[in-house]
Amino acid sequence: MACAKARVVKGGYGSLRSGDHEARTLSSRGAGTLRDERGARTRRRAAPTGSEGNQGGRLPSWAREAVSRGGKDPDEVERTLARAKEESDAMSVGMGILMRDMRRGLPLAAMELAGEKIPFVDPPPLDALEARRASVARRDLRTFLAFSFIFLNTIPWTPLVLPVVLKVGDVTGLFGRESVIPTQLDRKKDKRLDVLLSRRRKNE
Repeated sequence: MACAKARVVKGGYGSLRSGDHEARTLSSRGAGTLRDERGARTRRRAAPTGSEGNQGGRLPSWAREAVSRGGKDPDEVERTLARAKEESDAMSVGMGILMRDMRRGLPLAAMELAGEKIPFVDPPPLDALEARRASVARRDLRTFLAFSFIFLNTIPWTPLVLPVVLKVGDVTGLFGRESVIPTQLDRKKDKRLDVLLSRRRKNE
């Protein structure tokens, strides 16, 4: 009799364990299914449709409607933004040229200036290349600081903001173009930017 009760209890305990295992399995499967469903919903929300997404640099439909209501041509706005992006990329390359010139020239200019202004300081003389680099750094230092401030605070919209800044300078007479645009970004004065952009296009 006692053995029979023990078998019943053991059998019942085994059934409970089996049932608990099955419950955990079903719960795990249910959680996985729920996660899959949530992931699918998230992907559907994240993936824009053809009319709502910004494909190929085009404005989304809501932005085109807003531009149209404002009396502007959405296609012209898109072309303006595309030109601004291209010019912003070119400015980034020009900024790299400017930074390199400053890194090379400023220490040399500091040595040169120390020899001129500080008594008992006699740095070694600069050769022709070093003297030219020091001269470029001293000439472009103020323009470098002004353009860097504008560029770092307005990128990638710098090509759209810069004409406004230049206009303010012309109207107020406080500064001119040469005080804002570094020589390295003036393609008429420095050809390195065009050379680097040409190489980049060939490599693309």
